[in-house]
Parts: sequence; C-alpha cells; structure tokens
Amino acid sequence: MADPLRAVLVGVGGIARSAHLPAVRALAGAVELVAVTDIDGHQAARFAAEHRVPRVHADLTTMLDKETPDLVLVATPSATHAAIAVECLDAGASVYCEKPLCASLAEHDAILAAERRSAGWCVPVFQWRSGSAARHLRDLLAAGSLGRSLLALCHTLWYRGPDYYAVPWRGRRDTEIGGATTTQGIHAIDLLLWLLPDWEEVSRARHPRSAAGDGGRLDRPRPVRLRRAGRPGEQRALACPDQQPAAGLSAGHRAAGAPLPVQQRRLDVRAGARAGRPVGPADGRTRLT
Repeated sequence: MADPLRAVLVGVGGIARSAHLPAVRALAGAVELVAVTDIDGHQAARFAAEHRVPRVHADLTTMLDKETPDLVLVATPSATHAAIAVECLDAGASVYCEKPLCASLAEHDAILAAERRSAGWCVPVFQWRSGSAARHLRDLLAAGSLGRSLLALCHTLWYRGPDYYAVPWRGRRDTEIGGATTTQGIHAIDLLLWLLPDWEEVSRARHPRSAAGDGGRLDRPRPVRLRRAGRPGEQRALACPDQQPAAGLSAGHRAAGAPLPVQQRRLDVRAGARAGRPVGPADGRTRLT
C-alpha cells in the first residue's frame, strides 16, 4: 500500500473545520494532515491540539520548508489565494484551494505559469461538479439526450445575513474580491460552465455604482450574463442584504481567428489532462494545465 499523501493546512477558520478536516478524516490512510499554520498562532495551536495535528508552524514559508508536503489545503481569505498557490507550487507541492482561486487574469497567469514549472498541480474547490445529479445531467447533455441547449439559467438564491458578514474579511473589496458573485454565485457559474463546456471567452461588464459611504464594502450582488455559441444565459447571485445589482460577467464562443473586441481577453483556464480542453474534464478533476 502506498504511503499516504502528506497534507498541510493553511488557515484554520470555519471552512477548514467544516469541510477540509472532515474530508481528510474520510480519506484516512490515503491522506495525512501533518501540520497547520494560520495568521492567528493561538487559533492554529488550538486547532492542532483539538484535532491531533502533529505540528504548528508560524508561517507558510516555514511550513513548506520543514514539512515538504505533497498537498497544501488552502482555506484562507479570498485575496490571499493566488500568492499562496504560487508559493506552494514553487515549493513542489500540489494545491487544493478554496474559491475564488484568484482575482484577475494576471494572477491566473501567475498560477498557471507556476503550475507549468512545478511537479504539483492546482485545483480550485468546486464540489458541485462531484454530485451524482450534476454528473448524470452532464452525461445526458453530452450525449444529446436532452436536445440542443438553447438557454441556460442558474440562480443563486441564498441569503447571507449580518452574522455571515460579521467575519472581518467578508464583504470587503480588498479581502473578499467580488462579493456575492465570488463567494456564493461562483458555484452556480462554475457548474453551468462545466455542464455546457468548451467556453472560449469570458468578459466582465461593470455597471455604474456609487461608492459614497460604502466603507469599501461589497454588500451588493453581481448579476452574471453568459453566452455560449449564440446561446445566452444568466446567473444572478442574491446573497446580500442589499439586493441592488452592481456588476456582471459574460462569456461566449468566438469563431476561430476572430479578433477579441477591445477590453476583452481570452480566459485560458484549462481542465483535465489533455491540453486544449477547456473547463470540464472528463475525469472530473479540475486543474490548470
């Protein structure tokens, strides 16, 4: 039997406790959690003691150096994900990172470049793809059993109240990145892109909004518009107390060789082992290649 993967955890907050730790425990024998780190050293020590994690490190760089892990679980605030992913990949570790993976095309390109020069891989957490219903629907769509897709609609109708946004990094531009779109709506967006794969272009449209008196907060949802080979779609995330739309995203196919319009650029997020295959690997494992 092969030795278990040596995993380390960055961030010991709510998602680490409710999702990552139970997943590691369910994979006992295949994955072993050997160390943790967190910006709050006291919380990291308490987490390690409570869950019998052998070691606690003061920072990520030290943990990577001392542990040489096979896998890094990233459960930190959104704005930190890209830099952590690049550092871990450059250390030769694979990365399983909470969404959103990054905040810009430049950060995406940095992660992609790091993965290409690393022995490791980078996977964002999009667990909705793993459900049996989603897989069955994707198979039906791929086989043409449901006919030609003409319109795709997905709605994130969750409500996140004041308690959710009481966490200091949530609901702020500098730490959460994109409000309800990147914290809740992103799951529906990803599932739609995976169910109807081979998207070639993603562009973002921003609607005017007043920044007066908002204190840097992102308390408004973002409607998302998608287009694939002439088939429109829309996703709207309604997850904040203030229900006024603020921004959007559109995606769609473009004929080979056709130039991209000004201020649009191809989003080169690949998936699966075969280069050139856009989002939606047949084996269900998402990675940047």
